[in-house]
Formats: sequence, structure tokens, C-alpha cells
Amino acid sequence: GGADLARANLAGADLAGAYLARANLAGANWTNGAAITRAPLQLFGLDYPVTIVDAHMQIGCELHSLAEWEAFDDERISRMDGKRARRFWDAHRDTLLALARADGRSFE
Repeated sequence: GGADLARANLAGADLAGAYLARANLAGANWTNGAAITRAPLQLFGLDYPVTIVDAHMQIGCELHSLAEWEAFDDERISRMDGKRARRFWDAHRDTLLALARADGRSFE
């Protein structure tokens, strides 16, 4: 808690169990330039690990903006990992996007 991670590159970091309350994440990056300004939301125990950072969500190895996730059609989701991805997205899409919205994440 209270760690200074300003400008840190957290690509590939396993933050499971990390306590990031009051951590300074200003200028930190998740991966591929996805900015982090506050503690990421991480979900485990699903078919894919899910991380939501500011305006991006990573599901498994797929990192996209929240706006992109919201707009993806069934065909695009299927290209990610076939039927498994479609079943996952059909089951969890609304909940994951609602979690991002409830936490005030940006969909721009």
C-alpha cells in the first residue's frame, strides 16, 4: 500500500494479491502503452484472467480498449480463441463491462 510505481512498466507483472491502495501509478503502463493511473481491477478463477486498467481490458492475452471490447461482434470474439472465447464473452460480457463502468473507467 502506498507504493510509488510512477512511470513503472508493469507489462507481464503478476499483481495477484498485490495491495495497491494509495499506490502512485501516475504514468505507469500496463502493456502496449495502456496507461495506468490507479489500481487495476483483476479477476481470476474464470476461463481467462481479466485485468481492467483505466480505458483498457485484457482478457487472456487480448488487450483492447473498453470501447473496442464493447463494440466487438461475435465474429471478432471468435477469432480470438474460437468457441471458447465466444462462450466466455457471451457469459461474462455484460458483467465485465458493468464492472468497468461502475469503477468509473473510461470507454472513450
